[in-house]
Amino acid sequence: MNPFNISNVFSSLGDSIKGVVGAFKANPEKVLEYEIALKKIVAEHELEMQKMAQSENEAVNKDKENARNREIELAKAGSKWGIITMNIAAALIIAAFFATNILPFFMQIPTENKSSLELINARLGDATLLILGYWFGSSRGSQEKQNQIDKFLSK
Repeated sequence: MNPFNISNVFSSLGDSIKGVVGAFKANPEKVLEYEIALKKIVAEHELEMQKMAQSENEAVNKDKENARNREIELAKAGSKWGIITMNIAAALIIAAFFATNILPFFMQIPTENKSSLELINARLGDATLLILGYWFGSSRGSQEKQNQIDKFLSK
């Protein structure tokens, strides 16, 4: 008998399922016990997923805080070149994003280049969102979200 034969696999699976169903029919009070145990496992899994999400949010917030602290330290040190360079790079990326959005209205884009332009536009859009999130992002909103998560986890 070939163990890798698909019909053997389904036959074994069918026998296993019949065995489980038969065990439940023979002992119905076990069904409730297993249902409770399964719900407990699901609840523990959901809690673990929430903890992982909280940990990820903390890492993102710490990263943002480190970037903002770097800005503060550069300003305190009197070094304007780092800030100027970042501002120029941010302005160029945002300008390129708007240019790739406006370009098709003023220029005929060859068909073979449209997908490339769309890809470039999408990446510039992503970069623009990151830049705007960095410059105008709210620590207050992150803190409120964190407070809600902490309140939920403490229940």
